[in-house]
Amino acid sequence: DFWKTITWGLERNRYADVFTKKGITPENFQKALRGEKGFENITNFLQDGVKRNYDAATRTYKGTYDQFLDEFAANLSRNLVPNYSYVGRAGQALRLSPFGNFIAFPLEIIRTGNNVYEQAIKEIKSGIPEVASMGWKRMLSFASTTAAIPYGASAWFKNKHGVDDEEMQALRRYVPPWSRNSTLLPMGRDEQGYLKYVDFSYANAYDVL
Repeated sequence: DFWKTITWGLERNRYADVFTKKGITPENFQKALRGEKGFENITNFLQDGVKRNYDAATRTYKGTYDQFLDEFAANLSRNLVPNYSYVGRAGQALRLSPFGNFIAFPLEIIRTGNNVYEQAIKEIKSGIPEVASMGWKRMLSFASTTAAIPYGASAWFKNKHGVDDEEMQALRRYVPPWSRNSTLLPMGRDEQGYLKYVDFSYANAYDVL
């Protein structure tokens, strides 16, 4: 719940600022949802951003502007942060099988990871400069988390401790089975010259991607 709350607050503040710059206020946000003159370029994005309390037939939101912002941010938080309530029937069934040890977490990482990329692309293609800028930042930061940081950390530690790829491959033959496909960071050598390491994947939730 902590990270959901943090994400909700950050997204709410970001989009509140964007909407203010686009001239959306508590008095006219319903007009923006209906696509009235002056808001045509942002209407679809607003409508796609809320799922609850939005009447698609009348194109109105059943609530105040603050409640609309709350729901806009909550919709993002529900889809960008792992939420075990969203594990489907297949995941629930796997929990009961011998192969379903803590299956909900990786399933949610896959779901939310895909959603992060989809949200970033949606923002980039929105046609709204302020939103597109957020999309690029989202895309680059997530790509760094899932690819650049693990690769960079591994390369840096190998260089620091004088470890080559051949030694890392040899190390993988002796680590526990659950670490053989992980991102391993060499941490020097013990008194006998054997490599010491840290399983970076254990601390990187999105390593499953």
